[in-house]
Amino acid sequence: MRSLAASIILLLALNSCSKREIETEKQNKTSAIPLEFILRNNIIINHKGSQKEITIPENVNGEKIIAIGDGALSKNPSFVKVILPSTIEMIGRGAFAECTSLQTVFISDAVRDIGKAPFAACSSLNSIKVSLQNRNYRELDGVLFDKQLKNLIQYPANASSTYEVPASVTTINEAAFAECLKLESIIFPKTLNKIEKAAFLGCSMLKEVILPESLKVISEGTFVGCSNLKTVTIPESVTVIEDGAFAHCTRLESIVFEGLPPLTGNGVFTNCSPKIYVSKNKGWTDSYLNLKTVKQPG
Repeated sequence: MRSLAASIILLLALNSCSKREIETEKQNKTSAIPLEFILRNNIIINHKGSQKEITIPENVNGEKIIAIGDGALSKNPSFVKVILPSTIEMIGRGAFAECTSLQTVFISDAVRDIGKAPFAACSSLNSIKVSLQNRNYRELDGVLFDKQLKNLIQYPANASSTYEVPASVTTINEAAFAECLKLESIIFPKTLNKIEKAAFLGCSMLKEVILPESLKVISEGTFVGCSNLKTVTIPESVTVIEDGAFAHCTRLESIVFEGLPPLTGNGVFTNCSPKIYVSKNKGWTDSYLNLKTVKQPG
């Protein structure tokens, strides 16, 4: 998976939908090239070729496949359906990221470790299926979680435009909703205490966010590039806003702070200038990050 800085550069540089459509169209006009897996120490570290439906084999040239490395099968515009064999125990960070035609994935019962953002920015992904016998992971309505439904690992980018996070969830993982271009609204549970970096990167249709009172930190690049985000309510519990949390939210109109001024990183409001609404008598001055504050009763 690319770094946050690289993700921001990409987000600004491309007309994402049209570029993906052109890339996929070009790929579809060519004949499928048999897929070749490149292995090292029983781990897929890269690949060549193009096929729409792939069932990853248990062995390649007599070498048992036990894991998919970080980014090893990413950025392939041909994959539509992927089935993992029972031999694979680990899926690396961003293993299938940016596979823009990928629609369905089936994770076997043997998988015991999944890295961050395994299917991030897979713009056609409708659902993620997990074997009922898997001891560490499960899916609920096509969304990937840990078995206890505490960590939301990956939301399929082509899933519903509205989503209510289950009440048991305490953490939304890094890039869990990255480039979910259909997502318009989300409801957070009161149990949520952590949203990891770039969780909502490039969610260009997201319009309003009300963060839960259980949240303490808005992580690096959480909402970077949410170009239609207009209003955000930040509860009293939030004490830190990290680098670039709302960078390039170009239509951001207002931020409502319900508590004291949080500590901030760099570039929190890069390329946006929302009105800052704050409560009187809670330590606010006339400006916050060079933006004028509007004091409200309370």
